[in-house]
Amino acid sequence: MRNQEFNSTDEIIYVFKKFVKLKLKYLKLDVLEKSTILLGQIFLVLIAIILGCFALLSLSFAFAYLLGNILGSFVYGFLIITLFFLLIIFIITKWKDAIIINPILRMLENIIMKEEDELEEKEAEEQIKKEKDETAITHLS
Repeated sequence: MRNQEFNSTDEIIYVFKKFVKLKLKYLKLDVLEKSTILLGQIFLVLIAIILGCFALLSLSFAFAYLLGNILGSFVYGFLIITLFFLLIIFIITKWKDAIIINPILRMLENIIMKEEDELEEKEAEEQIKKEKDETAITHLS
């Protein structure tokens, strides 16, 4: 009897160690997946920002020259475009939380919490199905 207790205790310890190892492996894979998604999003945003800056620079020169032709002086055209950009900088710094910080936080939350939300939804669906099955069995009895 005592030898059997040791065997079952050893089995429990073995299974627990195996469970911990598998849980750590899962955690590493989960972190790898989420960091890969995050780095991909960051890379995509950086490319969009760089291309957007080139497009904005080209459009700025075009509008500055257009305004310069209309006003009769290129200096005035470039001055108006510079004032426009200073206004945009002021607006962005004034409302940086709503324009920059909150969208970044939502993106990070979606990446990090996506799998947990899906798991919770699946568990809730299974619980509802189980309760329906139990009520159906009790009605049949």
